[in-house]
Amino acid sequence: TGARPQISERSGISGRRKRTNKEGWRRERMEIERAKIGATRDVNGTRKEFLVALPEALGKEVVAEMRDPRDKPLLYLFINVVLFTIPTALLVYALPANHWVGLAYVCTNYILFLQRFALALHYAEHNKIFKKESQFYFLNHIPSLVLCPLFGIPAGMYRLHHVVMHHVENNHFPLDASSTEPYQRDSVMHFIQYLFKYMVGGWILLPIYAARKKLWNLLAEVLAVESVYLLLVYSLYQHNPVATAWVFIVPFCITSFALMFGNWSQHIFIDPKAPQNCYRMTYNCINCPDNQKTFNDGYHIIHHLNSKLHWTQLPVQFMETLGKHAEEGALVFEGIGFFDVGLAVFMGRLDWLADRCVFLQDGVNATSKKDLLKGIMTERLRPIVR
Repeated sequence: TGARPQISERSGISGRRKRTNKEGWRRERMEIERAKIGATRDVNGTRKEFLVALPEALGKEVVAEMRDPRDKPLLYLFINVVLFTIPTALLVYALPANHWVGLAYVCTNYILFLQRFALALHYAEHNKIFKKESQFYFLNHIPSLVLCPLFGIPAGMYRLHHVVMHHVENNHFPLDASSTEPYQRDSVMHFIQYLFKYMVGGWILLPIYAARKKLWNLLAEVLAVESVYLLLVYSLYQHNPVATAWVFIVPFCITSFALMFGNWSQHIFIDPKAPQNCYRMTYNCINCPDNQKTFNDGYHIIHHLNSKLHWTQLPVQFMETLGKHAEEGALVFEGIGFFDVGLAVFMGRLDWLADRCVFLQDGVNATSKKDLLKGIMTERLRPIVR
């Protein structure tokens, strides 16, 4: 899966200022070491993003056409999806209409691939797999145009929504239509409003955004692809409503919830004093099993600071900027993922989250640390008002 840096779990931190409080200094060093050990495990862990790799003989020729050989896991995952999901989707249409067959298809496809595919698509849109001059360059469009609809993501819309709008506007409301800023982010009712806005309004809000920004090529592209996608789903529904419901419509509903709950959870804690500060408008999840299946997606602060940084470098960059994370009051959770954080917030379990937070600031004892973290999280759940 490409060369990965091997990091020692006991390497030190340079450039830290001296502390007069010995107990505070000791606790901070323990938390820093905990953070480094957790991130190191993400660096050195076994990658689980794909199920089956390409044969070595075939792989060499293909890898030579890639922008970065470290992206082989993305390529392997997309090939796995092409070889499994497309044939099984066609099978749902070929067999007599049966809801149980459709349910089996969705469950199998989503258990095997949804999380993996969503994050492979994410990083492949930020950094294309094949070189521009490569004979395989056209394959860069297969995930967004062909595979996305099979996972409930409207064809051709992801790049404009995420790479262009979300990252350029940096979760800033109202410029980013998927911004979480105006909501009380521990409110289930507010999340339902947020989800409804995406599922219903996204079809209109994205073209409006492109027009306002004078992104005429992207506007033409998204309108054309949206039209073809909707026409295709409508036509297939007229031909076979049961199969179309399970292959396209049910996945759209499930994935819409998953994507929006994921983004809601990633941007659930926003500092009202600095809502555009990447260290305070999201957080990192380190040493989490999800990171081995999602291309280190847990390092969301690092990703927002530099969305072009290669996914293999995210934990390394985190370790190199621990001092900055501490100075900025960044939240870092260990052993849990974004969905865990979102669910814990809805359940009012900030104490549970505090126990799993790596606290990088010094001079705080264990008891006051928990209370301080709960206070910080509570404050960062409030709607952002400008």
